[in-house]
Amino acid sequence: MIFRAHTRLPLAPDWYDVGFRGTVHLEHKKEGFWLDVHRDVGDVIDKEDPRQLVVVSYLLHEPSPTVEAVLNAPLSHEAKVTAKKTGDGLDSFPTEYREFLHRTARRMGELATRALAVALWRTGARSGPPEIKVYPLHLFWTRQLMEGGTSSESSWDQVPSGIVTVGLPDLSFFNLDESIAPHISLLLDEATPQPLGHDLLREAWRIHESNPRAAVVVAVAAIETGLKQFIASQLPQAEWLLRNLPSPPLHKLLRDFLPSVPSKAKGHQTVPALNSSTVRVVTEAVERRNSIVHVGEAEVDEEWLAALFQEARRLLYDLDYHSGYEWAAKVVDKVHPWGQEWYGKITDAQNGVRQDPG
Repeated sequence: MIFRAHTRLPLAPDWYDVGFRGTVHLEHKKEGFWLDVHRDVGDVIDKEDPRQLVVVSYLLHEPSPTVEAVLNAPLSHEAKVTAKKTGDGLDSFPTEYREFLHRTARRMGELATRALAVALWRTGARSGPPEIKVYPLHLFWTRQLMEGGTSSESSWDQVPSGIVTVGLPDLSFFNLDESIAPHISLLLDEATPQPLGHDLLREAWRIHESNPRAAVVVAVAAIETGLKQFIASQLPQAEWLLRNLPSPPLHKLLRDFLPSVPSKAKGHQTVPALNSSTVRVVTEAVERRNSIVHVGEAEVDEEWLAALFQEARRLLYDLDYHSGYEWAAKVVDKVHPWGQEWYGKITDAQNGVRQDPG
């Protein structure tokens, strides 16, 4: 059987566009999972428009005879959900059926979240960590798709229906299109997750407005994690040292050691020396992180924090490039600060002037 779930992702207020039209199809063939992403944004200058991405997830999953019997039962057996009930709305169903729906919903949410995280990483879009939640009561199912992977709406049954709404903060410019979709699907099938450094930096971005000091701590951790994982992957013999011995200061690793690390990028034998501005910003970030952790105080102004995120993103994508991901070189060119220049583009967009954020 095939199960389906719809998820709508509201975008942050300072988002102004996405870089694709229509529907983009992503696949994770080994898991029997795929999803379609399309935009539902209306008029970009309409401040009251919710402007959402719609993610439709699909999962091939064969139920047991007991579960299938419940799915085929008349609607009179459908679960009733009341305001007073504290359960999941499936109390009247067999335990095996309830557990199956929970496992299916949880698996679909995990796979959709993983796929979207890889898509954000691959496209270079800025946002907090995506989390797609699918609830058992919001699933649809059908026996099989028609030729070409389509199926009429009348062939789907609800188990029962619903739409889940979750937040995806500050998606900035999400340039997901059909030319990139096959690369993302390949990363999914190769079980290549978004690197942990990117995960941590997205978490830092998610909290940067509400808690800028914590954002600095997490952003420095993202740089340290990304750098050490890169060194360990390029120099396996150094992994034990990184795990068991105190590491040199981060700025020394970046300035003195990184240029000696082998590179898998075409035309490079080792990683080129970093721009001095990157080392300077990271050094300042470590000093402020130490002040926050040990003293509890440090000045974190918006402009400096923007520079930190910009340099951290650029560094992590540079490491991706030297890890062998050729596409990262193009993505890193699209890394922008989100200060006056970025908001100027938003203002132009709202005034009807279309600009290329890349």
